[in-house]
Amino acid sequence: MSAAAVARGVTRWALWSDRATRSAAVLAAFVLPFSTAGANAAFALFVLLWIASPNLVDRARRAWHDPVARAALALFALFVAGMAWSSASTTEAWDLVLKYRKLVLLAMLLAVMGERRWQLAVLAAFGAGGAVVFVAALLIHFGVLPQTEHGAAGNAVAFKNHITESWVSALLFFFALTGARWARRPALRALMAAGAVAAAAHVLWLLIGRTGYLMLLLLLLTWAALLAGWRRALPAALVGVALLGAVALSSGTFVQRVDFTFKEVEQYRETGAPTSLGARFEFLRAAGQLWAASPIWGHGSGSVPVEYRKLPARTAAGELATSHLHSEFSELAVQLGLLGVGAFVWLLAAHGRRARELEPAWRDLAIGLLVMMAVGSTFNSLLRDFTEGHAYVLLAGTLLARRDD
Repeated sequence: MSAAAVARGVTRWALWSDRATRSAAVLAAFVLPFSTAGANAAFALFVLLWIASPNLVDRARRAWHDPVARAALALFALFVAGMAWSSASTTEAWDLVLKYRKLVLLAMLLAVMGERRWQLAVLAAFGAGGAVVFVAALLIHFGVLPQTEHGAAGNAVAFKNHITESWVSALLFFFALTGARWARRPALRALMAAGAVAAAAHVLWLLIGRTGYLMLLLLLLTWAALLAGWRRALPAALVGVALLGAVALSSGTFVQRVDFTFKEVEQYRETGAPTSLGARFEFLRAAGQLWAASPIWGHGSGSVPVEYRKLPARTAAGELATSHLHSEFSELAVQLGLLGVGAFVWLLAAHGRRARELEPAWRDLAIGLLVMMAVGSTFNSLLRDFTEGHAYVLLAGTLLARRDD
């Protein structure tokens, strides 16, 4: 066989390897909103295909030279290093580190997802997966399908839990609104607008997730600011809030949850009762105490439950056992101190810098994803959680990848 024939064979192999690797990412985007097992399998396939490629060296080089990938790898390396000084057992520390292996996946995605048609395919697949969840929720709501173990009357949880499903739909709401703004074809613009309405309806009428309510509001404000420009962001945001408020108040589920939230706060202030919000206040207070005890490098990877058990209980909420503090920033501060928080902020800042370099539609999508991750991480462990964390790395790895077409 001639050298030219060998070269053509290698080129053909590399081409099919790229297609197969990217197809695995598209598959993961589709199944992630409704199947943890399916997403695990798809991501595992992606990793195997990424490694098995004849372009492995080039892929590794691209990942290493990408600023966002370097920030993600640095944070993961810090988690691995944190095992050395952790107060948790080796098994506990390693279990925690594995939850953040998705940071390596982010670097791998950034190296291969730079072709526009594949980027569009990932976004479309993620939207289609969200549509599956929405349709299933509708069928549960109207009694066609039975309630799941995580659902209840007025809370049509289809596959996972109401926090996760409302978070995903809030993100899809923003993506669809952005798509409707930038789409050139009227039919596509109408489809995106309908998707935004469906996503908002899913959050407001079918679920009880307060995280989803807040994210929906936050992303609407972000979209309004991007639409109007930052100088006119405030009046545009006020109009958006008024419109969303008028729609939300027509949802009995939303009104009940807001009323319940105020009652929870009042109950916690008066009695220290272990309400959902009361527990979060206690977790925040505990995080401050634990961080103050080791502010620079923290107590090590996986140390949160160990160190939390050492704190004296002061209220009924404080007596709650927990394996994590329901805040990514608190988690990082306790485990890895200022080093961990700084590394996470570095990742978010690298995301923001890359987003500003993108063309307008993709910039807006990347900024919305960043806002949701940065703000949502103050009261949820988004990077640690399976669906939310994988959704972030998959979408960030797709939107922020350097174009190669």
